[in-house]
Amino acid sequence: MNMNMFGIPHVGADIGGFFGNNTNPQLMAKWAQLGTYYPFARFHYDMFSPENEPYNQPEPYASIIRRTMFDRYQYSRLLYTCLFDMSNNGGSCFSPLFYTFPNDTNLYQDYESSFIFSNAIKVTPNLLENTQSIPAYFPNVNGKWVSLVNTREILAGNSTYQLDTTGYSTPAHLMPGKIISF
Repeated sequence: MNMNMFGIPHVGADIGGFFGNNTNPQLMAKWAQLGTYYPFARFHYDMFSPENEPYNQPEPYASIIRRTMFDRYQYSRLLYTCLFDMSNNGGSCFSPLFYTFPNDTNLYQDYESSFIFSNAIKVTPNLLENTQSIPAYFPNVNGKWVSLVNTREILAGNSTYQLDTTGYSTPAHLMPGKIISF
């Protein structure tokens, strides 16, 4: 996110880490879910580390990673449009919530737990091992936040909710007043 804020948008992380044996299948799946929203994401490691390709993961984690790859393709048009717009006009495609909502002081307390993707989607990844849900604060805006994982989940702003993270996708919510293409 730091490089994106400095105007270098096409960055990301090596999913699973590049050096050493510092992961497990559950964390690999969670990092892959986060990688869905990175401008640049790959499974990559040095020759001394254990293989971390998606097909080497046991079930159900291989299926979770497979689903996140489909999610990434689903959002690729939105990401490419944002990157093109950013290259012409500046801005960010991957920014902390307080960039979009600078007057909401609640966002300065836990600024690493959520981010805005392509100026339209609030993403709340769960990167904690052995957790089934995570708390997430939703800023107050005119309208409701709609879950892109479960469209029946519609949340009001200026509230904290406990989000279920047991599914195949990271919790992602469409900002009020935004329209995206799938």
